[in-house]
Amino acid sequence: MCKQALLTNIKKIETEKLNLVIDTILGQCTKTERSGLGYFFATESGIFGEKSLKTDSFRSLTAHESSPWSIKTHEYLGQYGQPAGPAFFHGRTSTNEISLVNTHPLSKDNIHLVHNGVVNNIGPSYKRATTNDTEHLVHYFKKDNCTTKSLEKYVTGYYAFLSYNSDTKETHVIRDNIAPLYSTWIDSIESYFFATTENIIVESCKALSWNYGPIESMDSDLHLVFQGNTLISMSPFKSLGYGQREASFATKSLGRELTSPE
Repeated sequence: MCKQALLTNIKKIETEKLNLVIDTILGQCTKTERSGLGYFFATESGIFGEKSLKTDSFRSLTAHESSPWSIKTHEYLGQYGQPAGPAFFHGRTSTNEISLVNTHPLSKDNIHLVHNGVVNNIGPSYKRATTNDTEHLVHYFKKDNCTTKSLEKYVTGYYAFLSYNSDTKETHVIRDNIAPLYSTWIDSIESYFFATTENIIVESCKALSWNYGPIESMDSDLHLVFQGNTLISMSPFKSLGYGQREASFATKSLGRELTSPE
């Protein structure tokens, strides 16, 4: 099971502590994931992020694949501007090709996304940039202006995903009725904290000396939209369901049997 996390607001995190926050949360997201990791956050002038197949070798999402970055994140903030919104984190367990281009986050124009689950496209084919099934979520989410209309029609499987629209500055949190997602409020940094497991929240907050509120499981079949920390939309949706292959992956990763459809 991939691990993902989201802070809805990192404006209150001091610049010199940003690397520690990134390293800590990514460390929790990759304790059991070995297929790649990545993160991104909103800045005053755009999106800054890195991803890697190794925990000690990040590469900028804006660079060519052959150009590794070795300088710490805060040394780039002069170019990208100060943190100005949410931050997203991902540790990957691959169900397809292990490569940098397949490593989360995945982006298409203004849509940037991390995902836990296994999905399949049963809709029209399209020109793909990766062999990662997550691209189906990016494609349809972009196509329908960040609504679940096409996801409900063309995407089978199970999923929880976290996405950012860099044009509208909106953060999207989506969970079906299978993939887990938990959340809490961190008062000291004035941010919601979403994560795949309760343990990611607990251990990250303990390491960063953050006091946290009650941890709650996000309701199933729900699409949340945030503008900063403000919840501006909450919409139900109906996922299409899953096939035998997806049920097999879910059973293995979630540690509970998911009955295959007839």
